[in-house]
Amino acid sequence: MASKEYDASFLIQSITQAMDIKTSIVIILQQVEILETDHLHVIGCREKGIGIKLTSRDAQSDVD
Repeated sequence: MASKEYDASFLIQSITQAMDIKTSIVIILQQVEILETDHLHVIGCREKGIGIKLTSRDAQSDVD
């Protein structure tokens, strides 16, 4: 995987403009080549941050 740098403001802007926060995060992570997992859980969305839990294909026992 090639190393890339992304401006945090791009991520913040993309998230705040999205109607569906979960879909937005999935799309953003795909764009920055981070999302290589089957499951994404938005833990919380607050004014100053978003909590994300990514689980790998091998960690399905952690999923409901």
